[in-house]
Amino acid sequence: MNRLATKLMMAFVLTLPLALTACGDDDDDATDDQDTTVGGEGEGEGEGEGEGEGEGEGEEPQIALTATANVPDDFTGTPVNLVVYYFDQPGGGMPAGKGVEIAYPTIGPDAPLSIESPAVALMDPSQEISGDFYVSVILYMEGGGTQLPEPDIDYIYMATEPVTLGGDVVDLGDVTLVIAPPME
Repeated sequence: MNRLATKLMMAFVLTLPLALTACGDDDDDATDDQDTTVGGEGEGEGEGEGEGEGEGEGEEPQIALTATANVPDDFTGTPVNLVVYYFDQPGGGMPAGKGVEIAYPTIGPDAPLSIESPAVALMDPSQEISGDFYVSVILYMEGGGTQLPEPDIDYIYMATEPVTLGGDVVDLGDVTLVIAPPME
């Protein structure tokens, strides 16, 4: 992995715990295979109108981004969680937003994973975000991280160019997740 990617990863790793602690993210509720939630709130996959509990209008956020996640041929281990994050700058600082979270995703060298992700504010998941953002996809593996990617265990994709959210759905196409690099 090149030096820029390593620096971006380090910036991400150093700031994500602050962001997740600040928003009270609780990922321990996901138990269903391919369960998708937004903002770590455990909303699940219910489709009925007005059935949501708690605050908000019960509406699901609009899909803002699609991609197909691929892993390398030497991919091993058990995927536990895949999360999409949106940053104001490439891989650094606190994430501005969070997208889809997929518990126990089915992904492998011969099984790419289709991603359809909303884009909501990290601190207020009821608010969709728009503007230019750098996309990050993290695949947490069994024995790896839960809030931070664990080097040499978890897999990451970090965009080097921003995408514009808030209009038409952005299709990233194929994105290749790579093993998280060691910290320097």
